[in-house]
Amino acid sequence: MKKTIGAVLLLFMINLLNAQQFSCDSVEIFSVQLSTINPTVEVVVKNSNADIISYPGFILFNTNADTLAIESVNYFGIGTNYQTHELNLLNSINLPFNGYLELHSWFYDSLKCTFAVAIDTIFAAIEPSFLSSVNVFPNPTNNLVTLDIEGYNGLVNVEVYDLQGRLLENTTNTTVSMGEYAKGIYVFKVAYGDRSQELKVVKE
Repeated sequence: MKKTIGAVLLLFMINLLNAQQFSCDSVEIFSVQLSTINPTVEVVVKNSNADIISYPGFILFNTNADTLAIESVNYFGIGTNYQTHELNLLNSINLPFNGYLELHSWFYDSLKCTFAVAIDTIFAAIEPSFLSSVNVFPNPTNNLVTLDIEGYNGLVNVEVYDLQGRLLENTTNTTVSMGEYAKGIYVFKVAYGDRSQELKVVKE
Protein backbone atom coordinates (compact mmCIF):
# COMPACT_ATOMS: atom_id res chain seq x y z
CA MET A 1 0.00 0.00 0.00
CA LYS A 2 2.82 2.41 0.90
CA LYS A 3 4.60 1.61 -2.38
CA THR A 4 1.40 2.35 -4.31
CA ILE A 5 0.94 5.71 -2.58
CA GLY A 6 4.60 6.55 -3.15
CA ALA A 7 4.32 5.71 -6.86
CA VAL A 8 1.18 7.83 -7.22
CA LEU A 9 2.87 10.79 -5.48
CA LEU A 10 5.93 10.42 -7.70
CA LEU A 11 3.82 10.45 -10.85
CA PHE A 12 1.90 13.46 -9.55
CA MET A 13 5.12 15.40 -8.92
CA ILE A 14 6.50 14.52 -12.37
CA ASN A 15 3.29 15.67 -14.05
CA LEU A 16 3.30 18.87 -11.98
CA LEU A 17 6.89 19.66 -12.98
CA ASN A 18 6.13 18.96 -16.63
CA ALA A 19 3.07 21.19 -16.49
CA GLN A 20 5.19 24.03 -15.09
CA GLN A 21 8.10 23.55 -17.51
CA PHE A 22 9.08 26.95 -18.84
CA SER A 23 8.23 27.92 -22.40
CA CYS A 24 8.93 31.21 -24.19
CA ASP A 25 5.36 31.00 -25.48
CA SER A 26 4.20 31.96 -21.98
CA VAL A 27 5.97 35.33 -22.26
CA GLU A 28 3.59 37.87 -23.82
CA ILE A 29 5.22 41.08 -25.06
CA PHE A 30 2.48 43.67 -25.39
CA SER A 31 4.62 46.43 -26.88
CA VAL A 32 8.18 47.57 -27.57
CA GLN A 33 8.56 51.29 -28.15
CA LEU A 34 10.94 54.18 -27.91
CA SER A 35 10.14 56.38 -24.96
CA THR A 36 9.18 59.96 -25.76
CA ILE A 37 10.14 61.01 -22.24
CA ASN A 38 13.55 59.50 -21.57
CA PRO A 39 16.24 57.99 -23.81
CA THR A 40 14.95 54.46 -23.22
CA VAL A 41 13.24 51.55 -24.96
CA GLU A 42 10.14 50.40 -23.07
CA VAL A 43 9.11 46.74 -23.12
CA VAL A 44 5.66 45.94 -21.69
CA VAL A 45 5.47 42.24 -20.86
CA LYS A 46 3.78 39.58 -18.74
CA ASN A 47 4.34 35.85 -18.15
CA SER A 48 1.72 33.14 -17.55
CA ASN A 49 4.16 30.38 -16.52
CA ALA A 50 4.91 29.27 -12.94
CA ASP A 51 8.58 30.02 -13.67
CA ILE A 52 8.70 33.79 -13.07
CA ILE A 53 12.10 34.24 -14.79
CA SER A 54 13.93 35.42 -11.69
CA TYR A 55 15.73 38.78 -11.88
CA PRO A 56 14.97 39.30 -15.60
CA GLY A 57 16.78 41.61 -17.98
CA PHE A 58 16.20 42.51 -21.63
CA ILE A 59 18.85 43.40 -24.23
CA LEU A 60 17.99 44.93 -27.62
CA PHE A 61 20.14 44.10 -30.65
CA ASN A 62 20.01 45.14 -34.29
CA THR A 63 20.32 42.63 -37.13
CA ASN A 64 24.12 42.99 -37.00
CA ALA A 65 24.07 41.81 -33.36
CA ASP A 66 25.13 45.26 -32.10
CA THR A 67 23.87 45.99 -28.58
CA LEU A 68 21.60 49.06 -28.71
CA ALA A 69 19.88 49.03 -25.31
CA ILE A 70 20.10 47.08 -22.06
CA GLU A 71 17.98 46.94 -18.91
CA SER A 72 19.23 47.47 -15.38
CA VAL A 73 17.56 44.62 -13.47
CA ASN A 74 14.70 46.04 -11.39
CA TYR A 75 12.24 43.15 -10.97
CA PHE A 76 12.33 39.94 -8.94
CA GLY A 77 10.52 38.21 -11.79
CA ILE A 78 7.89 38.53 -14.52
CA GLY A 79 4.41 37.60 -13.31
CA THR A 80 0.90 37.50 -14.71
CA ASN A 81 0.40 41.28 -14.63
CA TYR A 82 1.92 43.58 -17.24
CA GLN A 83 5.23 45.22 -16.30
CA THR A 84 7.12 48.00 -18.05
CA HIS A 85 10.84 47.27 -18.45
CA GLU A 86 13.03 50.24 -19.37
CA LEU A 87 16.16 49.58 -21.41
CA ASN A 88 18.81 52.29 -21.39
CA LEU A 89 19.91 53.37 -24.87
CA LEU A 90 23.58 52.79 -25.62
CA ASN A 91 23.38 54.00 -29.23
CA SER A 92 20.86 55.92 -31.33
CA ILE A 93 18.19 53.88 -33.13
CA ASN A 94 17.28 54.62 -36.73
CA LEU A 95 13.66 54.01 -37.58
CA PRO A 96 11.95 51.94 -38.82
CA PHE A 97 13.92 49.41 -36.78
CA ASN A 98 14.19 45.63 -37.05
CA GLY A 99 16.16 43.52 -34.63
CA TYR A 100 15.68 41.20 -31.69
CA LEU A 101 15.28 41.14 -27.93
CA GLU A 102 17.04 38.74 -25.61
CA LEU A 103 15.43 37.92 -22.26
CA HIS A 104 17.87 36.80 -19.57
CA SER A 105 17.39 35.67 -15.98
CA TRP A 106 19.46 35.85 -12.79
CA PHE A 107 21.18 39.14 -13.62
CA TYR A 108 22.08 38.03 -17.16
CA ASP A 109 23.48 34.70 -16.03
CA SER A 110 21.11 32.64 -18.21
CA LEU A 111 19.58 33.36 -21.63
CA LYS A 112 15.90 32.36 -21.59
CA CYS A 113 14.29 33.62 -24.83
CA THR A 114 14.86 35.56 -28.03
CA PHE A 115 12.11 37.61 -29.74
CA ALA A 116 12.05 39.33 -33.13
CA VAL A 117 11.27 43.04 -32.79
CA ALA A 118 10.10 45.76 -35.17
CA ILE A 119 9.76 49.39 -34.04
CA ASP A 120 8.28 52.24 -36.06
CA THR A 121 7.37 55.78 -35.03
CA ILE A 122 7.05 59.28 -36.45
CA PHE A 123 10.58 60.14 -35.26
CA ALA A 124 13.47 59.48 -37.69
CA ALA A 125 15.82 58.65 -34.83
CA ILE A 126 16.12 58.89 -31.08
CA GLU A 127 19.30 60.38 -29.68
CA PRO A 128 20.27 60.26 -25.98
CA SER A 129 19.76 64.04 -25.79
CA PHE A 130 16.08 63.79 -26.85
CA LEU A 131 13.76 65.35 -24.28
CA SER A 132 9.99 65.64 -24.09
CA SER A 133 8.26 69.02 -23.90
CA VAL A 134 5.24 67.48 -22.12
CA ASN A 135 5.41 67.25 -18.33
CA VAL A 136 2.91 65.36 -16.18
CA PHE A 137 2.67 65.76 -12.40
CA PRO A 138 2.36 64.34 -9.88
CA ASN A 139 3.52 61.00 -11.24
CA PRO A 140 2.85 58.59 -9.54
CA THR A 141 -0.55 59.92 -8.49
CA ASN A 142 -3.58 58.77 -6.51
CA ASN A 143 -6.06 61.13 -8.18
CA LEU A 144 -5.49 64.25 -10.29
CA VAL A 145 -2.67 64.66 -12.80
CA THR A 146 -1.85 67.86 -14.65
CA LEU A 147 -0.23 68.13 -18.08
CA ASP A 148 2.06 71.05 -18.83
CA ILE A 149 3.39 71.63 -22.36
CA GLU A 150 6.37 73.97 -22.54
CA GLY A 151 5.85 76.91 -24.90
CA TYR A 152 2.38 75.80 -26.06
CA ASN A 153 -0.98 77.39 -25.18
CA GLY A 154 -3.28 75.94 -27.86
CA LEU A 155 -5.78 73.08 -27.93
CA VAL A 156 -4.77 69.75 -26.41
CA ASN A 157 -6.34 66.32 -26.82
CA VAL A 158 -5.60 63.64 -24.23
CA GLU A 159 -6.42 59.95 -24.62
CA VAL A 160 -5.97 57.60 -21.67
CA TYR A 161 -5.31 53.90 -22.34
CA ASP A 162 -4.68 50.89 -20.14
CA LEU A 163 -1.84 48.47 -20.95
CA GLN A 164 -4.26 46.25 -22.87
CA GLY A 165 -4.70 49.12 -25.34
CA ARG A 166 -8.27 49.95 -24.31
CA LEU A 167 -9.29 53.61 -24.58
CA LEU A 168 -10.56 54.70 -21.15
CA GLU A 169 -10.98 58.44 -21.59
CA ASN A 170 -10.74 61.17 -24.20
CA THR A 171 -10.56 64.77 -23.00
CA THR A 172 -9.37 68.24 -23.97
CA ASN A 173 -8.63 69.12 -20.35
CA THR A 174 -5.03 69.31 -19.15
CA THR A 175 -6.08 68.06 -15.70
CA VAL A 176 -7.23 64.44 -15.63
CA SER A 177 -8.91 62.68 -12.70
CA MET A 178 -7.69 59.11 -12.12
CA GLY A 179 -9.49 58.63 -8.84
CA GLU A 180 -11.77 55.88 -10.20
CA TYR A 181 -8.99 53.98 -11.98
CA ALA A 182 -7.43 50.85 -10.52
CA LYS A 183 -3.79 50.93 -9.42
CA GLY A 184 -1.42 50.35 -12.30
CA ILE A 185 0.29 51.90 -15.31
CA TYR A 186 -1.63 53.95 -17.89
CA VAL A 187 -0.65 55.46 -21.23
CA PHE A 188 -1.50 59.09 -21.97
CA LYS A 189 -1.47 60.01 -25.65
CA VAL A 190 -1.17 63.79 -25.83
CA ALA A 191 -1.82 65.54 -29.16
CA TYR A 192 -1.06 69.27 -29.49
CA GLY A 193 -0.41 71.34 -32.57
CA ASP A 194 1.17 69.00 -35.14
CA ARG A 195 2.80 66.81 -32.50
CA SER A 196 1.78 63.77 -30.51
CA GLN A 197 3.55 62.20 -27.52
CA GLU A 198 2.95 59.25 -25.22
CA LEU A 199 3.58 59.26 -21.49
CA LYS A 200 3.33 56.55 -18.84
CA VAL A 201 1.41 57.54 -15.69
CA VAL A 202 1.35 55.41 -12.55
CA LYS A 203 -1.84 55.29 -10.43
CA GLU A 204 -1.11 54.35 -6.82
